[in-house]
Amino acid sequence: MLFWENDLPFPKSLGNELRLWQTMWQSAEKELPNNLLLALGVCDEDTFPNIHHLLLIACTLPISSAEAEQSFSLMKRIKTCTRSTMSEERFSELAVIAMHYPERFEVDEICEAFVKAHPRRLFQATLFD
Repeated sequence: MLFWENDLPFPKSLGNELRLWQTMWQSAEKELPNNLLLALGVCDEDTFPNIHHLLLIACTLPISSAEAEQSFSLMKRIKTCTRSTMSEERFSELAVIAMHYPERFEVDEICEAFVKAHPRRLFQATLFD
């Protein structure tokens, strides 16, 4: 638990909180939560602030490294010789599109958004007439 000490609101009271948490569940007549999200839902943040923070941390940790590995392989595909001339913003936007792409792009909506962002008579005359 020392690793998470800086993330806890009251690290010195963690031991007492854990004992109280255990006693509460031993004497409880209701069913124990069978996953972290349910435990987080029944954890009172005012009574158990450290346990609440630990459950939040545990709920955000990835179960496996598959998603991270998928992100790295997508970045490898995006990284080409043209990547060195690409801005960091564009690279991250391409990565987001590659990871969370829609099933179908609406070309008309994209064109209209581009024209609105960069208004020129040339665009309006050729695209929408």
